[in-house]
This record gives sequence, C-alpha cells and structure tokens, in this order.
Amino acid sequence: MTNKNGKGRGLLFEAVPDSGQVRVRIEDSGRPTYLWPNRTLLSEGALDKLRKLGSLFFYPPPRPAEQRGLSWVVNLCADADEYRSGLLGLDAAFGATLPIFNHPRAVALTRRDLSAARLAGIDGLVVPRCHRFLAEETDSFQKAFKDGGFRYPVLVRPAASQTGRDLVRIDTPFDWPKVYKTHWYGKPHFMTQFHDTQGPEGFLKLRAGWFGGQMRVHSIKHSQHWRINHETGETPPDIFAAREAELAEQLVAEGRLAAVMAEIGARSAMDFIGADLGLAPDGRLVLFEANAAMTMVQPLSFFKSSIGKERFRRLHGPVRAAIDAAVDGFLARAATGDAGPAAALPSVSEIFERAP
Repeated sequence: MTNKNGKGRGLLFEAVPDSGQVRVRIEDSGRPTYLWPNRTLLSEGALDKLRKLGSLFFYPPPRPAEQRGLSWVVNLCADADEYRSGLLGLDAAFGATLPIFNHPRAVALTRRDLSAARLAGIDGLVVPRCHRFLAEETDSFQKAFKDGGFRYPVLVRPAASQTGRDLVRIDTPFDWPKVYKTHWYGKPHFMTQFHDTQGPEGFLKLRAGWFGGQMRVHSIKHSQHWRINHETGETPPDIFAAREAELAEQLVAEGRLAAVMAEIGARSAMDFIGADLGLAPDGRLVLFEANAAMTMVQPLSFFKSSIGKERFRRLHGPVRAAIDAAVDGFLARAATGDAGPAAALPSVSEIFERAP
C-alpha cells in the first residue's frame, strides 16, 4: 500500500510497545481510556495543529505501507526500551532523509545508561553511574554491582519503567532478596548509584524541560521519603505551592538550572526533553533521569482551585507555551529541509549494536 502526501504534510509517529501491553483507565463516563506508556505528551494545541498538517501512523502497520511525499515526522515514542522496534523502524525509513521531531537516534541515546555517559561532566550536575544488565539468575544483580564498581546504596529497576514500578533500593548486602519479589527474571535492568539529596526540608525533586531552546520549570515536589511520589507521602502540590514558587524563582534567577538544562538539550540533540533533578543541600543538582517520556502537560482540570490556577499561570502555562513554540519551530525548520543535529548521530541500529 502506498500513501501519497501533499507538500508540507507529515506524520505523527506512534508505535505499539514491544511488550504489546498498554494500561486502561475507566473514566467517570464509564468509557475506557488507553494509556500508552512512555510517550511524549504534547499540548492539545500542538496536537490539533499537527493533525491538521499530517496523518497519524502506528508502527507496525497491519500491512506494508509506503509513505511518499512527506516533509516531516513528529515522533512520540520516548523510551528506547519500550519502543525499540518502533525506533528502529522509524530510523530505517526516514532517519537519514527527513526532519524528525525527537529523532529516534536521539531518543535511543536517552536510555538511562547511555544518557548517564552522554551527560557526565556537565558543570553543576551530578550524574550517577548507571549500568544496564540482563537478569538471568539471582546473582546477576550482585555481579552487576561488582562489575559496575558500585557502592551501597544502589537503585535497581527494570528497563522500560518510567513510573517507579518495581524500583528497589539496596542499602546493604542483605537487601538483594528485595529484587526477587519483583518480576525480574529474564528482563534487562538498570542499576544506578544512589546519591542522598536529603536536606533540612527533606527531599526536593525538580522537573524542568528543554523545549526547542527554551528552559521551563514544570514543578518542584517535596517529601520526607527519598522516593518522591503519591505513595510515599509527597506533600500535596497546593500545600507546597508557596515554597515551590520561591524555589523556582530562586533557581531561575541564579541561572545554574538554565545552564544545566541548555547543556542537556545540546548534548541530547532532542527537540523536547525533560529532566528530573534532585536538589541537594549544597546547591548541586543530581540527575534522576532525562528523557521525553515524563509528563509535562496535565489536564486543565488539575488547576481548578485558586492555588492551582496560580500554579498554572506561573509554571504549567509557560510550559505549554514552550511546547507549542518548540513544535512551531520544528515545523519552520522542516519547511527548509533542516534535519537538525540528531540526524548526524549514529543510526539506531548502530547504537543498539554497540550497547545491546
């Protein structure tokens, strides 16, 4: 089958996860919503524009399909483990010929271990050591610990996990049985050196984004637990809003965060990338992860309260505007045929051959 596209038309590229699994949430209406894992979430305005200018394409198609006359591709597959096949397919088809938003080559290099190597040495940023390994037997974890030159504590998680599912912290040699309670057998895993960022306030986690040349703070979260999420006693956003505003203003004024995010953007060669960073008491930033899979756009219903509306005005509204500007900037470059720096990276197949 051949699809002919008119001048200036493009594709929104998505893929079925290699696992073949998606989550389902039942809405208040009683209807199901499919939750695709580890996708890049764009604003409603950006998606509406792209749908008018292009077509949605899912990989793999039910039958071979040739796309002719395309001018650009917007890739929404954001995880090198979750969408390995999709990234390989997209790169083989268009990686060397078309401008691609969040190029599959750049996405492949955001895999946790490859990203750690790529971002090491950024001034003001602590990048923990990260090692990828296949868990084939119980002592695979201890072997990875030794081979990677780690010290306690370490974090262990399965690949293709961006939500903390099956994340385990190992503090002593007696903690390894914790990983055996997860669905670990036969799966690739990451081991990451843990850096303690606890300060007088507890733990602070910053989420910031780099959107086509613009840095924006998305949120700052607070908890008394090292793993900052709803399940471990994260301070509700509305309660922490005043302190969040103070910290965000301070970080922006100092300029350190902007410099770090600009370097992450340059080294990653991504059009849209987010970073979760720990705020250490000594002022350093500690990298938790950097990829395009983290949620940067929440539904507008999240901001109904007066405090929520103020958070939207200060943080989330500017993030949406920056995402829209990044998409507009990409389309403008694509119209000139500019493929961007990511096109010069090694192919996805080469990246995975070098680091399986």
